[in-house]
Amino acid sequence: MSAAVVLIAALSVAGADRYAQAKSFFEAGQQAFEANEFDAAALAYQQALDLLPAPKDGRNDPRPAIVFSLAQAYRRHYFDELDTEKRSLDSLDRAVEAYRRYLVMTPDGSRRTDAKDHLATLELELARVSLMGLRRKAADAERPTRIMITSKTAGAQASIDGTKTATVPVVRDVEPGKHKITVSREGYFTEELETEAVKGSLAVVPVDLRAKPAKLRIEAPSDAMRTVPQALWCDVEVGVGTEKVLLDTIDGRMVGVAPIRAALELEAGRRLVTVTAAGRQSYSRELDLSRGVQESLRVDLEPTGQRQAARYFLIGGGVVAAVGVLTGVTALLNNAAARVYFLRLDTGNEVLTQADLVNYRAARSDYVKFSAISVTTLIVAAVVLATGGVLYAFDSPSSATGPQVEVAPLNLPNDGGSSPF
Repeated sequence: MSAAVVLIAALSVAGADRYAQAKSFFEAGQQAFEANEFDAAALAYQQALDLLPAPKDGRNDPRPAIVFSLAQAYRRHYFDELDTEKRSLDSLDRAVEAYRRYLVMTPDGSRRTDAKDHLATLELELARVSLMGLRRKAADAERPTRIMITSKTAGAQASIDGTKTATVPVVRDVEPGKHKITVSREGYFTEELETEAVKGSLAVVPVDLRAKPAKLRIEAPSDAMRTVPQALWCDVEVGVGTEKVLLDTIDGRMVGVAPIRAALELEAGRRLVTVTAAGRQSYSRELDLSRGVQESLRVDLEPTGQRQAARYFLIGGGVVAAVGVLTGVTALLNNAAARVYFLRLDTGNEVLTQADLVNYRAARSDYVKFSAISVTTLIVAAVVLATGGVLYAFDSPSSATGPQVEVAPLNLPNDGGSSPF
């Protein structure tokens, strides 16, 4: 029982692997077809077809679409040769066979009308060839050994064994054995790999290049350091101060806390850069970032009216508090002077003159007056400072305590194509 389960699992894995290979060959054929490499496209379609068994229930069968693509490739390969004497009659025969097979496989196929029209044209061409008595070339005893390099990276350049580069898809006849593949494009990391070509078959090598990140260097003012648990910190150097910088990704946006002294690595494309800070007017700018290119952006955030008012309140409160302290000191000095006269009178050893009594009363009066002024000014100073503190503390566009840098994508390219898989 266990051996049967293992066998079924192994067959399932093998089937999935063949399906993935067939999909890879079909996508390679699509790229070759779009590049007018119809002979190579036909080979890729045929290998995809050879890997796919007929589904048991007949549903979701990708084979009819592949057969139609195969017929199209052979037809285009035949008519692509303008010199009628050099046309491949083998491609003509295979195209007719593929269209007929498609019509049998799909009684209700979406491309039946196209298949019938093309088949009628090809059958007339077969009749013309027969009437003219054109000699058919003998089919090659063995199929060529080829390598096809494909890539979803548009405009990628590929070479085999250091030969001249060409735009993908690249199809070359090669000797059986190992070959070195190099694929590159400006703005992408170059890929080098090795593949083995099997005699008489087509080896498809799909290579999707990794885009180099666009770099954005932002210089923004620094107010404070933000601490977030389990965040990624890096030492950088732009702006004021020696704080560290927090770089985090939130909902697809890059967020940092100034000073940011390292260039941010971002996906190329149009980006909206927004810089906000507590007490400063926010800044936004649209940038078009290119792969592998570093852009610099200097941001000077202007203080908000609330922040300026808070500073005035804090400065004013400080001045009023200073006045309160000075008047308080003056009150204490007058109290000390009055106490001297009081002690002389209290001991009974001395008799205060009329002038001493006048000075005593003046000192006491000044003490009361300056005490009242001091208390009043200190209360006013406390209110003004508290108002300034509230204005300062709540002048923030977000919950962050330091300047934030957000880089949000405006639109991203969407690569891909339809497939019968």
